[in-house]
Amino acid sequence: MAATDAVRRKALAVLREGRVKVLVARSHPDTLAVHTAIVQVHGSRGVYVVDLNDGVWTCTCTRGMAGVRCGHVLAAQLVTGHSQNEAAA
Repeated sequence: MAATDAVRRKALAVLREGRVKVLVARSHPDTLAVHTAIVQVHGSRGVYVVDLNDGVWTCTCTRGMAGVRCGHVLAAQLVTGHSQNEAAA
């Protein structure tokens, strides 16, 4: 599912403002594709942790905890080089 315009705007805003910090990123040695990541995102209502584990993205924000795609996950995907169309939460 592609990111909505609102989610995309939020993700790009936190990236432009330098509010995304990759804490851990591990990649496959042959492909260099990140398979595990922990990313800290300073959102408008708090600091959230985005996690990539076994191909599943999760976020500690309210939307992410409800299984809804959020801008924090999209920002983490963009900064780690993942497709915007990957499954989230």
